[in-house]
Amino acid sequence: MCSSDLPLFMLGGRLQLLYPSSVVPVWASAGILAGRTWDFDTMPWAPQRPTMGFIYGDIALSRQYERNLTLTLQARATAWANEFLAGFGGGIVYGLTNAIDAVAEASVNTSGPLVWTSGLRWNVSDRTSASIFGTNAIGDNGHGSMMGSDHPQLQLKIVRRLNLPKIF
Repeated sequence: MCSSDLPLFMLGGRLQLLYPSSVVPVWASAGILAGRTWDFDTMPWAPQRPTMGFIYGDIALSRQYERNLTLTLQARATAWANEFLAGFGGGIVYGLTNAIDAVAEASVNTSGPLVWTSGLRWNVSDRTSASIFGTNAIGDNGHGSMMGSDHPQLQLKIVRRLNLPKIF
C-alpha cells in the first residue's frame, strides 16, 4: 500500500463522452488524475526524502431513472511505484428535495476490503455543493478513494466546479 506523511498534489480532468439521448439513455465520462508527493521539509541543497508519482483513471456510466434517482457504475484503476490497483463499483443518488441528495457508493478493488461512502449533498447552486459523509476510504480523490481502512471517518467536502467552454 502507499502510505506517506508527505502532502500529495494532483491535477486532472474529466471528459464528458456521451450525453443521454433516446437511443442511448446514459451519461458516459472518463477522468484522469496525476500527481506527486512533495517534500516541503528539506531545503533544495539538503538531502531529499523520496517522493512518489501517482496516476489514476476511471470510466463512469450514469443513468437517471426518475427525476430524483440516478444510478452509476464505475471502473477505475491507479498505479504508483510498482503497485497497480483496479476496481469496480456503483453508486446511487436519491434527491430528497430540489437541493438535498442522499448519496451512497461502494466498490470492490484489488486492494482488499470493500470501500464505501454514504452521506448527504447540498447543491447550493449549479456549480457549488457541500457534502457530509461517512467513509472508510483513506482519501477522497484518485487512488485514496480506492483503498479502504478499518477506521471509518466523517468528512466534510465543499466543491466548486469550473465550466470550461465546449471545444466540439
